[in-house]
Amino acid sequence: MIDGQVVATGDAVKMGTKQSFQMKFSYPSYVGLPDDIINNEVTAGASYVVTLNTGKIDSEQLNEKLTALKETEQNLENENYDDLQSEALTGDTLHTIGLSYFAQLDMFNKLLAQKNKVKSTRITSASITAIDLNVSYMFGQPRTASSGGLSIDIDRDLHVSMGTEADEDKDKVKAYNMVSGMISSYLEGSIFEQTFGGEAVSTMHILNHANQQGIPVYTINQDNVDSVLPQLEYDSAKKQEFRNLINNGKEITVPERDVTINGWNGTGYIVLNPDDGTGEYIISGGLSGGCTATPIVDFLIFTVIILAIIYLAPIILPIIA
Repeated sequence: MIDGQVVATGDAVKMGTKQSFQMKFSYPSYVGLPDDIINNEVTAGASYVVTLNTGKIDSEQLNEKLTALKETEQNLENENYDDLQSEALTGDTLHTIGLSYFAQLDMFNKLLAQKNKVKSTRITSASITAIDLNVSYMFGQPRTASSGGLSIDIDRDLHVSMGTEADEDKDKVKAYNMVSGMISSYLEGSIFEQTFGGEAVSTMHILNHANQQGIPVYTINQDNVDSVLPQLEYDSAKKQEFRNLINNGKEITVPERDVTINGWNGTGYIVLNPDDGTGEYIISGGLSGGCTATPIVDFLIFTVIILAIIYLAPIILPIIA
């Protein structure tokens, strides 16, 4: 569906079946860059919404979603359930979360760029927000399924950063990229906390909780990989993944072991390019994003989410307008 309209259909599959979802980003021919193809594994029965940021998330976009959510709120209050469509309710909510994430990130990046005397231009970026499905499998086939949590996966967070004409200091661009990455990671969890409270998970949340729980956090590079890697309490496959990244010139920041956040248990780590400060912020499960710490056990909880979004809108809209 695009903006509530069905544009394509496919054959039915069993709930819990893993599917491949591909997004292709093409550049104008004069740029000369190859197409960027992003592959995601999705689960039949879960709900997914792609949010695009083509340069700026403006107040008009959020206002349109706010209007739709207010109509849904009125239908719920008036018990006009015949006028409710679960796809629209789910889609509008997840899309608003994606728009709010990019709107806040771009606002922080603008302030950060001004402070660091850096010019930063947003390039088309994309996120996938989802209501996940917890599936158990037997012999590779789905056996049981239950409601999962909310998640956001930032497939593309791209912007071109450079020093101003008066200041071409690469260190300032590097510092901008590093702080922007940390902010983006934190928002990947806090966007859910803002929406309906509770605790959420992102790489920055995990590193913060590791410090609070007294779990050592290591920054690993080619100079200390042989001494630090044996101290990590992860399986051999994960340690080899870290070693491969470090051998390719990356730096890894990771807790010594898994971290628990309100029932969620796993790890998160930063894969940093030490040359320019860009990086990936990854949590258990392979998400470059964040999620709620607890499952959504009842679809009607979205009533609370809708009310929270409506409450937050007057705060967010004047800032990005």
